Amino acid sequence: MERGKVPDRPPNEAAAAEDARRFLRGLGEHAADLRPEEQAAAVKRYVDQFPLGELQTIARRIIMDLMRPPGPEAAAAAPPKRDGRRGGTPRKREPRRR
Repeated sequence: MERGKVPDRPPNEAAAAEDARRFLRGLGEHAADLRPEEQAAAVKRYVDQFPLGELQTIARRIIMDLMRPPGPEAAAAAPPKRDGRRGGTPRKREPRRR
């Protein structure tokens, strides 16, 4: 894979969140409707369009976002926790026969 010149952006800086989203959207558009054996080549062509420094900053942003704990909006969207019971009302027990 041939790479272009590393851009002026320092390699330790993360890309903006919108840049990472744009990259992932484009990646999905390039490989979405292809057969699995064609997807690898399409992904390679798409990734080859970006200079190495830009790919590094995008990768750093994606990893940072993955490692970040979920925020309060994610907790609100999560399903309620179960208390271990299967649900419904408990069955009435009949007295033991002797």
